Amino acid sequence: MNASSFNSNEQEQSVTNLVKIHSLSQLLKRDREQLLTQSRSIAYYHPDIDRDKAEQFLRAKYTRYKRDGLFLLRDCTTSPHDFSLSLVCGDKCYHYKIQLIYDIYFSIDLGPQIAGIESVISYYQQLSDGLACILSNDFVQGQPPPTAVRRFGSTNTLHRACKQGNFGIVKKILSPETLVNRPDVNGKDSFGSTALHEATGAHVLSRDTNGATALHKAAAGNRPSTLLILIAEGFADYEELLLDCGAPLRPRTDQGKTPLDLAEEVKSEESSSLLRDYIVPPAESRRSDWLHDQPKFNRIAAKQLIESMQNGPCNGMFVVRHSSKNLQNYALTHYNDNEFFNYKIVHLNDITYYIDDGPYFESPDHLIDHYCRIPDDLC
Repeated sequence: MNASSFNSNEQEQSVTNLVKIHSLSQLLKRDREQLLTQSRSIAYYHPDIDRDKAEQFLRAKYTRYKRDGLFLLRDCTTSPHDFSLSLVCGDKCYHYKIQLIYDIYFSIDLGPQIAGIESVISYYQQLSDGLACILSNDFVQGQPPPTAVRRFGSTNTLHRACKQGNFGIVKKILSPETLVNRPDVNGKDSFGSTALHEATGAHVLSRDTNGATALHKAAAGNRPSTLLILIAEGFADYEELLLDCGAPLRPRTDQGKTPLDLAEEVKSEESSSLLRDYIVPPAESRRSDWLHDQPKFNRIAAKQLIESMQNGPCNGMFVVRHSSKNLQNYALTHYNDNEFFNYKIVHLNDITYYIDDGPYFESPDHLIDHYCRIPDDLC
């Protein structure tokens, strides 16, 4: 049985029936073959090669075809979560860092933030926008990029089992017996959602194409039991409950809705109750470490304080102060790459603090905890 034998009628069937017809191991193997087949057009990724090796690969192919924009994607040698784009133009090689901004959003230099590494490549195949030239449709053949950093993928058995609420099949897929062909739990389906978004929680901060986190999906689908089952089975690297491992209780979608908003809209009583009654753990950070509450401590004083550090400022260094425009609010002064950035921390009410379109937090301490873990749109 191969990937092509999986017809559209089968895709609509329940996973329970499909397992009776084929077997779970056959389905997972076919899912893997299908993903590889669909990914051939983006097989430009070369893990574990450096700049010199990349230039060697590019020049070997460029010598034969003389095609400007010939490229490959590789791991960044200086940052474990970033990538490097290597291309050849006019017989000269160029290298660009593709920086992970947050989740699956990437950016080259000051270019646009784009969801999905394959979407970044597609964007620069349409216009150069700061590159030496437009990327060609031709590339040095390698392998497809990791599924977890793509915007779109292939709908597989795990996606279907989660969407259909078939917890028994989900548990089997995540068990040690399926290790060989087990799909990546952070891999997207053809609509841009992870498998566990359909039930709840792949990566705790992973978003789908509408900006919804797994917690939003869980709330809207009224599936608190799914979350408990998946976490209890110990899938991927996430051993604790979604909220207990640091996911914000009130992230917002692109429309500004929190998981509780969605749960109440669709009358998901169990999820509404879980979210409404959840007690957020105490913040780990100490306000005395970063808050400077002197009356005249403004952005200039914050900048001077950071610059005065004994060994000089380092990326990510920050202080929090009271806003000079509204003492109810706070301000975050943040240093990165020889620049200072100032963000307003809005104090909406006693239990709501936020920056721009970011999640709502119960206190400035919880907000700082969050942004010390991920940038989430900060520089």
